[in-house]
Amino acid sequence: MKYGGGPNGPIRTLGQYMLGSAATFGFFMSIGTVIRTEGSSVTTSETFARARRRPLILSRHSPARPEGDQ
Repeated sequence: MKYGGGPNGPIRTLGQYMLGSAATFGFFMSIGTVIRTEGSSVTTSETFARARRRPLILSRHSPARPEGDQ
């Protein structure tokens, strides 16, 4: 910042820096995702499917609860 943004100006220089950083981050994230899912097994797939299903919500007056339990 001592010498300013150079011939492109400070905003364009900052934008180029941010874009380069985002591209690097995305590249390494994609490598990590491939490594993580490369050896995926049936158990892993089932776990992800269970995590994504809709939650089971019981009402207060559910017959699964005893009458005196509030």
